[in-house]
Amino acid sequence: MKGLSKKTTILEEYDFFSTKGELTEFLLLKKLSETNEPVGSWVLKTMLEVNGLEVSTATVGRILKTLDAKKYSKLVENQGRLLTAKGQTYISHLSDEVERMRLQQNLMEASKPGDFGELLDLIIARKTIECETVRLAALRATVDHIEDLYHSLEDHDHDVSCKKDPNPVACIFHEKIAEASQNRFLIATLNILIYEELKLESKISDLITREKGAEYVQHHRLIADAIRDRNADLAVRYMQEHMDAMLSAIEEQSGVVSYGSKKQT
Repeated sequence: MKGLSKKTTILEEYDFFSTKGELTEFLLLKKLSETNEPVGSWVLKTMLEVNGLEVSTATVGRILKTLDAKKYSKLVENQGRLLTAKGQTYISHLSDEVERMRLQQNLMEASKPGDFGELLDLIIARKTIECETVRLAALRATVDHIEDLYHSLEDHDHDVSCKKDPNPVACIFHEKIAEASQNRFLIATLNILIYEELKLESKISDLITREKGAEYVQHHRLIADAIRDRNADLAVRYMQEHMDAMLSAIEEQSGVVSYGSKKQT
C-alpha cells in the first residue's frame, strides 16, 4: 500500500472507516509496521498531525492501550510500542482491504460517464468484458442460468411491446450472462459499469438505443440460443455484433466517433 504522507490520501482513506477512532487505529498500526524499533506515543501523535488528523494525546494513549490489549502491539519499557506478530498479520490484512476498497472507489469514479464520448468509452469497456462473460457462460452456464436468460428475454420483449424504456431490462439480460459466467470479478466489474450507464441514460430523454429495443431483443435471442447450445465462438460473435450495433447507434446520434466499434477495428 502507498504511503500516507498527503492529507488528500488521508481524507480518501477516512471514507473507508465508520469512525475517526478506527482510522486512527489503522494509521497507528501502519506506522508501527514500518519499523522494527519502538515508537513513542509523541512520535505517533506527530505522524497523525502531519497527515492531517488532529487527535489528542489522551486519545492516542487510549488507542495504544487498546492495541496492547488486543495483542497487536506491546510496550517496550519506556521506549515506546512495537508491533507484535499478531498485529503485523492484522494490519497486513486490513491494508489489503483498504487498498481493495480504494481501487473499487476509483473504478466507480472512472465509470461515471459525463457525456456521449464517455458513454461510448464505457460501452467499449463493456464490450471487452462481455465478450469474455458470454464465452464463459457458453461453457459454464447451468440449466438454471439458461432458464434465467430466457425469462429475462421474455421480460425484455414484454417491455418493448408495452412501449416501456427497454434499456434497464435489457441490461438485466447482460447481468444474467455475467452470472452464468460464474466469474465473480467479471460480474462485479460489469455490474458497476451497467449501474453507471443506466444513471447517465436516465438523463438522456431521446437516447437512440431506446428506439432499437425490438432489434436488441433479437440480438439477445441469438446470444441466448448460442449459450444454450454451448457454442462459445458463436456466442462471442453475436455479442460483438450486438455491442457494435449499440456503439454505432450512439455514434450516429452524438456525432462522436469511438475507437472500439467494428468500423474502427
